[in-house]
Amino acid sequence: MSAFGNFVAELRADPRLADIADTDAAFFREVELEGVHNWHARQFLKASNWIVSQPRSLDEKVNGF
Repeated sequence: MSAFGNFVAELRADPRLADIADTDAAFFREVELEGVHNWHARQFLKASNWIVSQPRSLDEKVNGF
């Protein structure tokens, strides 16, 4: 599973954040599609991937955005 997939799974598992998991998953998919043609979207994905792949708590990852 990708770092984004793991992040969304963590969101779904947390009762406080489960309601935003699907929205975030859809957002990451849209940005990924946009990244095919948009350098800024690709850079955002790289930065986001770095945030969600860090050994931090879920709260710290969410606040990183």
